[in-house]
Amino acid sequence: MQKLSKNLKVWLYASFILAGLAAILLTVALFTDYDSSSGYFKTSIIYSIFKGMCIVVCGLAVVTVLTTPKGALNGDSPLSAPIVFPSAFLALVFFCGGMILLGALLGLSIVCDTFTGVATADPALLGVGALFSFGSVVYFILNCFPKDGKLSERHALFGFSVPIAAAIYLSISYFDLSVSINAPIKLMTQLALIFSMLWMLYELRVPLKKPMPRLYFAFGILALFFSGTASLPYLIGGAANLIKSTVFPTYYLYVFVSLAMFCYIAVRLTVYVLARDIFERIADQTPIEIFAEEESEDPDAAEDPSVEN
Repeated sequence: MQKLSKNLKVWLYASFILAGLAAILLTVALFTDYDSSSGYFKTSIIYSIFKGMCIVVCGLAVVTVLTTPKGALNGDSPLSAPIVFPSAFLALVFFCGGMILLGALLGLSIVCDTFTGVATADPALLGVGALFSFGSVVYFILNCFPKDGKLSERHALFGFSVPIAAAIYLSISYFDLSVSINAPIKLMTQLALIFSMLWMLYELRVPLKKPMPRLYFAFGILALFFSGTASLPYLIGGAANLIKSTVFPTYYLYVFVSLAMFCYIAVRLTVYVLARDIFERIADQTPIEIFAEEESEDPDAAEDPSVEN
């Protein structure tokens, strides 16, 4: 059992390291090899290495599924105090997203002139996207106040708003003709939304008593990697005015969703792995070892003269 727990920690730490290195490489590529007029990277070793790292992290996710015996992981992923910040962050981001989509639907000039890529979307997509964005806000607010450290089934129903809202954002991004369909920033944010959406579906299986922990962890690694690399480098590049105006500020919506999902998934997976490690250490102890520890920690028993040696 301890071996499996150790493997989970190695895989999680490896995904953090890969995400960090990939984000650094992509940031360097933005400053050195990015053509803002076309929206593409020039052919470079740095960007080729980054694409190779994407393949490596996909392979890592597959390895976690193939090497983890079925039924070896439990589905419990306890909530904790650190979940409050990323939940509140996601609630804020989805609230802003819902307001942007609602403003575009109503034809508000301040929204349409600023978020041009959203303003051209189909009104039906805007309306449905705004509705489920606000549903996502409710879910993440409730996430800040879990009952007995767990999510309820009713709570989980609001959670389905998150993957639906992500799918709407994905559709709006796909049909946004102001950015080329295979532009790196479009592909990266779409991958981040896809894997975050899939991971949320496995997250919601836990309170519904239908967990699939191996896929939960594997898609968590993928979502962690792609949401991290789709957010931090492009926020830095946008702040440095390296990206053309047709991309930002429209893509700030997808980038901030990716950043918030990165924070949330990072906390959830870390809590899941560390909690499992603690539980396994307790389970691997024999009753005699536990009793011996309790005796050694009781100073009164050692000092009591009535206790015979």
